[in-house]
Amino acid sequence: MNHLGLGCLLSQVGKSELPKEILSREGQLDASEYARYREYVGRGVEMLSDSGLSRAVLSVVQGHRERHNGSGFPEGVRGDRIPLLAKIAGIAEFFESLIGPREAAVPVTPDKAVALLYEMRNIEFQDDLVENFIQSIGIYPTGSLVELSDGQRGMVMSHSPERRLWPRIMLMTDSDCNPLKSAKIIDLARHNEARTAAEAVTIRECLPHGTEDLDPARYDVTGAESRWSLNRLISG
Repeated sequence: MNHLGLGCLLSQVGKSELPKEILSREGQLDASEYARYREYVGRGVEMLSDSGLSRAVLSVVQGHRERHNGSGFPEGVRGDRIPLLAKIAGIAEFFESLIGPREAAVPVTPDKAVALLYEMRNIEFQDDLVENFIQSIGIYPTGSLVELSDGQRGMVMSHSPERRLWPRIMLMTDSDCNPLKSAKIIDLARHNEARTAAEAVTIRECLPHGTEDLDPARYDVTGAESRWSLNRLISG
């Protein structure tokens, strides 16, 4: 896990040598720009080659853009020729590229990113690794902005393997979409425990990043189990 985590953190270091105008349009490059963009992997490996990092870490930097069907870069290797940690890093990097804010692209919601990733199993990404990744992060990954069936809106805080569809939510608006003065936690699994299917509160849909009045950094969280400041968590 240490090798994988460090490899993921360092996998983009080669982009520091690319022009900003290319990085700001990663998904909208012409052929010549894309050829230059692909150089970031090799540049990163070169920058780190004398750093004393383990071979496992460097393999992540080298192979995180390779793809199961051979369509990746820089070498176009496929299948088992791609190191395992690089395969995992490739899935995580691709998922982040879909949901993360970009200057020139509107991010997709996490549930749509999960669905797209699932469609790409055994094509660009190894199928069992995709399934394990989705199982790990859940259908509604932590940090997803969501609207509940009763109209309240908030952010997914955590979930359990047994109740993927009923995570803990930090509520930031009421049922009429009015911002709350203090956010509060609702554990959907516990909330719905003694309720019928018709009475249960569920997630209606994921909301796009930047949805109005859903900035978690503005809130202190209040609830029966905890009171803490997300600002302190972020700044820490």
